[in-house]
Amino acid sequence: MRILILAKDTEEAAPYRAVLQTLRVEAHEVHDSQAALEALREKPFNGVLIDMPTLLRMAGKGRNELQNILSLYPCLHARPDKQTGIIILGQEGDPHENVRRFIETRCKNFSPRTIRRDARLDVHFNILMSTSALFTPQTTVKTCTMNISVLGCFVFSVAVWQPDTQVWIQFVDLEDKTPVVAKVCQVQRWGKGCKIPGVGLEFLSLTDNQIAGLQNSFAQQAEDPAPHGQ
Repeated sequence: MRILILAKDTEEAAPYRAVLQTLRVEAHEVHDSQAALEALREKPFNGVLIDMPTLLRMAGKGRNELQNILSLYPCLHARPDKQTGIIILGQEGDPHENVRRFIETRCKNFSPRTIRRDARLDVHFNILMSTSALFTPQTTVKTCTMNISVLGCFVFSVAVWQPDTQVWIQFVDLEDKTPVVAKVCQVQRWGKGCKIPGVGLEFLSLTDNQIAGLQNSFAQQAEDPAPHGQ
């Protein structure tokens, strides 16, 4: 089990590292977006523990690229606290117990990965997303991808989603419209910070034709990098 800690310096990372040590989890510490991207390319990680003040201080392309990549991993957002050591944002109760639960329920079942194959592009596919394989009107929403790779995507949504929820999506723009099974691996709530609301999805099934269709779109995006829909 390996967790990446993103914090501005060693002192800021110390309380996070201490919590992970009590859980006997291997921790790797980075202090900026470039170092984080390099670490994620070099070693497989099960999740990321993010010091939110550090992330908020980042700016520009590096921060945007890192946030796209982090949507591929289970993430826990926290900040230092003089009394408890750390506070887990959006969660009440003992922060140490919250970290333990994050490790046990999110990271333990997540296959550690690098980002060599996972780097996402800002390609916007129109999709149908449903909590039912039947795509009934009551369970289906029309939306689009904000970024995507052959392993997963981030989808715009203002609905309330829970991590590990299984969903089915259909790519309207691909020739092969076979429903794709996916799992919610990251949630960005509406109204929580200046971020696009939605869910990070891990694809559990893609046909060969769908992979080829996605890769063709990625190649077109590389030739014409201006943002556009498919």
